[in-house]
Amino acid sequence: MPPARGGIERSAVLERYAASLNAGVLRKRAPFADISELWLALDDAQRERVLAVCRGAGYGVEAEGEEWVFHGPQLFRLRVQRSGQPGGVVGITLDLREPMESEPLQLGKARLTFDGGTASFRFEP
Repeated sequence: MPPARGGIERSAVLERYAASLNAGVLRKRAPFADISELWLALDDAQRERVLAVCRGAGYGVEAEGEEWVFHGPQLFRLRVQRSGQPGGVVGITLDLREPMESEPLQLGKARLTFDGGTASFRFEP
């Protein structure tokens, strides 16, 4: 069965991908709905490159001290923290299909927390 809609939005791409794997029903039952934030720790050179790309893509940019917040389409946010060395992904915030409360879960260097309608993974260096 083809997906209900086309387009290049994250949700449309994920819907088509799930359909190609015959996993559309499974995706609709999964607890995680979409990624709402991606957290990066970057040195100044990397941060400048991300700034140029995000501005070119039409993202709004806010500076909050040592952190920049890029506001993308569909309420997506990219949070970039200053790091003294080249870094990478340090966290992900996911929207949940239904609110969930649970104790934090430590998975090695990753910590998963729940806060109502969101779940957050934070990665320790």
